Amino acid sequence: MKPSYRMEESKPLFQTLPRRRIYEAIVSQIKEAVFRRELKPGDRLPSEKEMMRMFGVSNMAVREAMRTLEQQGLIQVRKGSRGGCFISEVNNDALTSFFNLAMVQGKVRLNDLTEIRLMVEPELTRLAAIRGNADDVRALEKMHDQAERLISVGSPVSGANIDFHGRLALASGNHLAIMLAGSLRDLLLELMNARTESKKAQVEVQKHHARIIEAVKKRDAEEARDEMRQHILWLHSRLGDRPKF
Repeated sequence: MKPSYRMEESKPLFQTLPRRRIYEAIVSQIKEAVFRRELKPGDRLPSEKEMMRMFGVSNMAVREAMRTLEQQGLIQVRKGSRGGCFISEVNNDALTSFFNLAMVQGKVRLNDLTEIRLMVEPELTRLAAIRGNADDVRALEKMHDQAERLISVGSPVSGANIDFHGRLALASGNHLAIMLAGSLRDLLLELMNARTESKKAQVEVQKHHARIIEAVKKRDAEEARDEMRQHILWLHSRLGDRPKF
């Protein structure tokens, strides 16, 4: 499989590097090529031997650069005859890992998480009421129905509840907010799974979600925002202490 990058004879894609901090310089040049859109999602980077020649470096420097880029989520490394290093689509994996590590290390408290949710999610819900369409409403109603079925048979419902919030973010049309919501998902799920909620509490969550759906459906942006704010505060009261918000 031929590399999908393009080179002009008069302007090489990469530059030969000085000896100092070589792998970081490789990382920097590849990032710059992505930012200039000379490398796009799905493009295959040159082979290890080609990059050794293009950068004028050892295979160890190239491998360390590829490991760094993979850890940062900028490339995907695929095995096999059609394998290689490919530029990744934008995703929230690195942000998710950061949030999870921060929580494990005690650098993020439940109150911090609630405050961020209060800053972001009510406004996203307001935007969902303004920008959302019939497909968004149907998707939210379907998720609500699924959660109610899970409750009725005694199955875990936390994942479905958190996905409901992610779908609201999608309806807002704000791509950065969609990524943020996705990054917080695992963190929220871990907190929810650490508790055993009564069926009464689970049913109460669905009542909140139903009111949010109704506000979005009738395009009442202010009501949608207020319902989400009250919902988050109620959830926080179930998970921890009650700071002043």
